[in-house]
Amino acid sequence: EQFYPFPAEALERTLNKYPLIEYYETSGETQGCLNFTPTTGSAIFVDYAENSVNTTFASAHGMKNIHLINNNCTTALGCGGTASGIEVGTTNAGDSNAEYNNVALSGFNIGYRNLGTQNHFGVVFINPQIFFNGIGFQVHQVGPISIFGGSCVSNNKVIAMAFTDSIPNIVATAMDCFNNTLIVDATNFTTNAGNFECDACHFEASNQNQGLFITGKVSVVLKGGVAELDGGVGTLATMFNVSGENFFADKMTFSSPIVITNLLTAGSPVEGTIGGFIRNPTNIAAPFVTGTNAAKIYTNFISWGATTPTPWVLAKLSA
Repeated sequence: EQFYPFPAEALERTLNKYPLIEYYETSGETQGCLNFTPTTGSAIFVDYAENSVNTTFASAHGMKNIHLINNNCTTALGCGGTASGIEVGTTNAGDSNAEYNNVALSGFNIGYRNLGTQNHFGVVFINPQIFFNGIGFQVHQVGPISIFGGSCVSNNKVIAMAFTDSIPNIVATAMDCFNNTLIVDATNFTTNAGNFECDACHFEASNQNQGLFITGKVSVVLKGGVAELDGGVGTLATMFNVSGENFFADKMTFSSPIVITNLLTAGSPVEGTIGGFIRNPTNIAAPFVTGTNAAKIYTNFISWGATTPTPWVLAKLSA
């Protein structure tokens, strides 16, 4: 992959002009790599969509087959600076309904930043590669952002909520996340909760310092997939520490070579269920849930070598 120097911000902000930024192959390469050399500012700024939820948006716009890297940074958690890869403006409706297909963002302070409101919506990422960033995706009230496949590796945070009133809606499928300090950070929230849903996703940590996957005031739905630690020392307090409206984890596989005190810390007002397959029952054992609202979480697990599932432990949910 050849890196082409990219010293200045590219602007796409003309209202109702829907651009498709795509690598045009001439040398046998299937992806073009643009090296944004400044460590401040943004590589690409977009703010072109009509600012109305009643508008029929164009569909063929966004980016395709492009790798954006900041100053050749390949260091875990990023290389400092304040640069963003894709910055979404708020004067218009940003990049609403854009599709980012086979786009890689690496080495930025923030890979993709969208601080838009509910008028910013419908953004789709297909096979994104999010590596070596301070934050992969920073969002405010945009929704939904849909993520299909891809890998998020060695970021400080994969997804972070921007402000205290951020209520984004993020839906992911088959997303692979490993060696990140956090996958979802919603600790900025103080009022309403955002939403994060992940189907058949893979959360993997090298050690206990990366083992807290989701934290803060966010509602969570996890279907299938894996949450695992590869190594570590001592104990891990919890994998999920949430206080949104609900938490549902169903048919997940949980694995750890060290003791996990509780899989879920349930803060108020969260209610819901957690269940699945325990690969290391010596290290992951009941009660599985702690916190203020632990009594409002159903649990149902089957452990490696068990002949029958652990019976449902029912909680009293609010009316």
